[in-house]
Amino acid sequence: MILDEHRHQRKAVFSSTMSKRRLTFPYATGANPESLMDRLGSDLWEEDETPWTIRRIEVMKTWELADRSTVLYQVHFALEEMTRKQMYVGHVARRTELLDLHREVLESTLIQPKIGKAVVILEDANLVLVAFPNDRKMSLIAVEDFKEWLPTHLEEISQGRLCGNWEVVDGRIKMLKYAPGKRYTARCDFRLRSISSGDLEDVSFVSKQVADERKASLLQDTLESLGRIWGPATGSHLDRTNLEGVRVPAVLGTFSEKAALLIEFIKGKDLKRALPDLDPDKVLPFAGKVLASFHKTDHQVKKRMQRADVLDEVQVAAAATAESLPRHRVKLLSLVDELSEVSREPEDRSVLLHGSYRLNHLFVHPKGLTLLDLDSVCMGHPAFDLGNFLSSNYYLEAQGRFEKEEHKTIQKLFLQGYAEESEFTVDPKTVLWYLASLLVKKQALKYVKHAHVGSFLKVAAVLKIAEEVLRVRNQICGTESLTDLGEMLP
Repeated sequence: MILDEHRHQRKAVFSSTMSKRRLTFPYATGANPESLMDRLGSDLWEEDETPWTIRRIEVMKTWELADRSTVLYQVHFALEEMTRKQMYVGHVARRTELLDLHREVLESTLIQPKIGKAVVILEDANLVLVAFPNDRKMSLIAVEDFKEWLPTHLEEISQGRLCGNWEVVDGRIKMLKYAPGKRYTARCDFRLRSISSGDLEDVSFVSKQVADERKASLLQDTLESLGRIWGPATGSHLDRTNLEGVRVPAVLGTFSEKAALLIEFIKGKDLKRALPDLDPDKVLPFAGKVLASFHKTDHQVKKRMQRADVLDEVQVAAAATAESLPRHRVKLLSLVDELSEVSREPEDRSVLLHGSYRLNHLFVHPKGLTLLDLDSVCMGHPAFDLGNFLSSNYYLEAQGRFEKEEHKTIQKLFLQGYAEESEFTVDPKTVLWYLASLLVKKQALKYVKHAHVGSFLKVAAVLKIAEEVLRVRNQICGTESLTDLGEMLP
């Protein structure tokens, strides 16, 4: 009776989440790319402006909560022989909140795009569209901001290479990652001229901008603490490959007025792209050892990642997927039901998590390997990072990046390396729970968020893998190791 009551409550929560999302989820409201093609054709242009033809609209990223969505679009324009790309942030809101949202966005919009309006409201799509780099909550860093700032901080940014008086003669900022109102990561390339000699020099760095100075200070503390542990001279004890050690990017300076950290730019390839040129039998166990060593670090942060948090996000992701693809609703509810039963099991360990550990966040370069994207570090069970790595590779296989056998080898060698380096035992059952959860929360939802062709079949394949993962979890007896798990994964 108690189990039936729990299941009834979960179905009620799932249905409630579904009803909330119907108000805002972009693919239910007409804010999807196909619908926008027609709507923007007339609404985007000023009266005295020559309209450009919209050739294509891409969904770059989608962020969902239970009651709202934000979408990052890239719009491709053409006019005669000219072409142009412009990014827009779409804010999807309830109809009753739309006009207030529109006023708020207009008040915070300072930058006019080269073509079209800076802000467009599409009431029948529940959407307010604003041209990037305008942001409702942050003043995003731009080339102009560095013209005065960079010459006065050049010695630290160039790591002592450039001193004296310099002026900026050219600059370019390229977005790498963006979460509206929260984080903005960009590559910055500048050319400077010496006032005394006229010599030209180039500097490159990465800007990590966050919502306020307090968050910037916390991120700086984390990066500098990890830098002391994982600097160029350390981590070499892990070097059992042709790589020369592991490190994190150095903090070069802070742009306090913009709540931005400036960190070193490192040339190279992420491990996802570099893997075909490396020996997998060496580099993949090494990737596992890197994560195990990261989990040993003493540094702690306030942010926590617990099963309950993951389960809440699974609920939202499952509701969003079911709304877009209703025929998957029963299977999604069944997965949420089983994951909810397991989520009450206690967890025995909390370590520093990377929070987004996967192949493209390991950067290979001539001097070794650098661990990237440390914005998501938090405290939690090590199985979360393991599950995140494993789930991301299922997505890559589905996208044709790996063959099935290659994928199985990656998973097996990675887990083998982690187990060899780890100072503690991680229960495979816990890893499998996080793996199944993240397949639903992240990988299946990607096909909905990015409007993939054939999304129904692709989501069906991911959900089938999640079911198989839970089946394996139910079959193992508890004596298996992580190395054993590498052989058992579907």
